[in-house]
Amino acid sequence: MADHTTVEPLAAVAIGPHPDDVELCCGGTLALLAHNGWRVGIIDLTRGELASNGTAEQRQSEARAALKVLGLAHRENLGFPDGFVSAGESPVATPSSDAQPAQSQLAQTQLAQ
Repeated sequence: MADHTTVEPLAAVAIGPHPDDVELCCGGTLALLAHNGWRVGIIDLTRGELASNGTAEQRQSEARAALKVLGLAHRENLGFPDGFVSAGESPVATPSSDAQPAQSQLAQTQLAQ
């Protein structure tokens, strides 16, 4: 869904274990931020392949649709194995080595308070 080597800085990023978890938890907040001009993104850790409702492919399709509905600037899935990630394990997927950390506007606002 995304090539993280070309991502522009985001003002807010929400991270969830499965596709649709972020939408259920804070989708309204992300949509409001995006509507107000913030560059917003979601990172899904797994494809949700162990889901009891639907398949990983259906979740991927729904995640693409949510990107548009919520007005997100970026979404990616890191592809960790669903249900089997534990502390100390090597990840299945890793971010690009040239990815640069950036302090978001949201973090800057919270730090200033």
